[in-house]
Amino acid sequence: LKKQAKEPDEFIAWENGLNSFVEQLNAYHERKGKEGLAGFLDEISLNDEREDRDKDDITKKSGDCLITMHASKGLEFPIVYLPGVENGLLPHKRSWDEGRVDEERRLFYVGITRARQKLTLSYVRWRLKYGERIAQLPSPFLKELDRKYIEERDYAKESKAPKTAEQNKSFISGLRAMMSEE
Repeated sequence: LKKQAKEPDEFIAWENGLNSFVEQLNAYHERKGKEGLAGFLDEISLNDEREDRDKDDITKKSGDCLITMHASKGLEFPIVYLPGVENGLLPHKRSWDEGRVDEERRLFYVGITRARQKLTLSYVRWRLKYGERIAQLPSPFLKELDRKYIEERDYAKESKAPKTAEQNKSFISGLRAMMSEE
């Protein structure tokens, strides 16, 4: 593991994972030692099936669900928001350095294909990093999307545009509805 790790932190994470696995194996052996390795592997498989059932439960619940793109594989939702679609975040800067941009592209594909009806992708122009305002660029993956399916909106322009009486009325009605729910 030490030879394969590019960074000392990577080795430590792998070592911790391996130690955790050994601890689980030992705990299983103390509980049900007579069933051996096959029993341990069966139990792990059952836990994976429980996790799959938990994923099913996520899709049946009402309300909002915050989930990573990794964990969303195999799930679909009516509306999906992917914030932070910025170069350096998606793809991550480390992926550029390590030559794993294609893996990040596949992850982006997983994220955008989770939406059944509506997908919102967002990025910022400026981000505060270490107390300094840093310009951000949109993810290069956005250029790969078919423009005919994209409606671009500029928050800065929209927030400064005057609102119609109907928009104001709708906003106030929405606030009232939220207040009456509590």
